[in-house]
Amino acid sequence: MKAIVIFLGVILAGCNSEPNTYDDCLLYHLDKAKTKAGVGLLYRACRGKFPSPKPVIKKTKAEDYQLADDFNIEDFRSNSNK
Repeated sequence: MKAIVIFLGVILAGCNSEPNTYDDCLLYHLDKAKTKAGVGLLYRACRGKFPSPKPVIKKTKAEDYQLADDFNIEDFRSNSNK
């Protein structure tokens, strides 16, 4: 009896076929979608379950944006202000 419980536990552990990523979710459920609308809902459902990672924004220092030595703001003003 104990051997049967262990055997079933090993078999069922290997049957965990739930998707772990967005791509796996699409592939796992795509055969169930019958129409374009169904595919669209599938994309939305999988994206809801696996949100896209937020882009990494590289922070820069103010020193990276220094003005040139010969910069003159007056060169960029309109002629009406002169």
